Amino acid sequence: METKILPNRRATLTLSAGHFILDNYSSFITPILPLLVLKLNTTMAAITAILSIGHLCSSLSQPIFGHIADNWKRRFFLIFGLIFGSVFYSIIGIVPNLWCLAVCIAIGSLGSGFYHPQATGMMAIFSHKETAVKEMGIFLACGTLGYSLGPVISSSVANFWGIEYLPYTVIAGLLCMLCVLKFVPKISDKFKNNEEKPPFLKSVNTILKDRTMRILLMIATFKSMVSMLFSTFTPFLWTKQGFSTIEIGILIFIFLGISAFGTYSSPYFEGKFGTIKTFKISMMSSFPLAILYFATYKYFPVYSLVFYFLAGYTAMLSVSINMVLAQKHMPEFKSIIAGFIGGVSWGLVGICLGLFGVIAQYAGISTLIISMTAIPFVCSYLLKYLPKDEVRG
Repeated sequence: METKILPNRRATLTLSAGHFILDNYSSFITPILPLLVLKLNTTMAAITAILSIGHLCSSLSQPIFGHIADNWKRRFFLIFGLIFGSVFYSIIGIVPNLWCLAVCIAIGSLGSGFYHPQATGMMAIFSHKETAVKEMGIFLACGTLGYSLGPVISSSVANFWGIEYLPYTVIAGLLCMLCVLKFVPKISDKFKNNEEKPPFLKSVNTILKDRTMRILLMIATFKSMVSMLFSTFTPFLWTKQGFSTIEIGILIFIFLGISAFGTYSSPYFEGKFGTIKTFKISMMSSFPLAILYFATYKYFPVYSLVFYFLAGYTAMLSVSINMVLAQKHMPEFKSIIAGFIGGVSWGLVGICLGLFGVIAQYAGISTLIISMTAIPFVCSYLLKYLPKDEVRG
């Protein structure tokens, strides 16, 4: 049994701020991808393969760190997550070759793997029971909002001073790390684990054997795929159209900012339409919106951006209700589930990112995105297998 931890608003706000800052760094590379391709004399396929390494280190490590977090609740992972993320993501602009870029992305991504499951598990501990979904929505929205602001910061630095000045941005991450030390209480000694937790592999097996968890992981993966495809590959289209680096950064910022609003507003959508309908809207919208975007981006760019931003918004409608539903379904694995829903979902897409880059290079970006967004549209029928006693229709 765990001792009762009183709700702590200051701690949840600090954890949300840390989520904002860390995810800010993790999206630095997106708008400067074309610049790195030129600087390092490489290709779109090669640079996206490097991004795959980052997603592997960040996302697929999160269940492991989540398992540790369920058994050993320490700020250690929060602190070093912020240090690794802020330091190594911020120096990507000064790397001399692809190998160094791969190392920086890998270690920076490992910082994300440290922070996310531990922070998400602590959010479940420090949140008020009556407002748990809202506070989780704020926490997750802060991550998406931070991820949206990262491209604006990196593109602005690159545009006005050059990408070699990106290391100066490390200051924000280190200051946030000090805030975690001050405002997030130590809680490891307040927990009494009278019941021994199962080993990691047994925990993973238990989670993946559960049909509801498999469906929720599928929903999270499709959300990640839509967001990643649109934000990673559209900068190459815009570069060909003559957009500047800072203009690309601003467009990605708006896309991800609207996505963050989708994350925040998902509880309200659920309250009005129910869980299943909200999931359906999230899964089925990206395919027609992708078709509309590519049908209009050359000749009607203003209209195309509306479809582009709507794709980001609807993809993220499932995020917070997905996380809370998963943690309620298997409450004994809060942090490891956070690693699966918030980490593995991105990792599964990240594994394919190099392959996506090859497809985009030889078949075209429009072919890639339209064909991939058709998959969640078709798979939305699996939502009927979610347990009716746990979700609203």
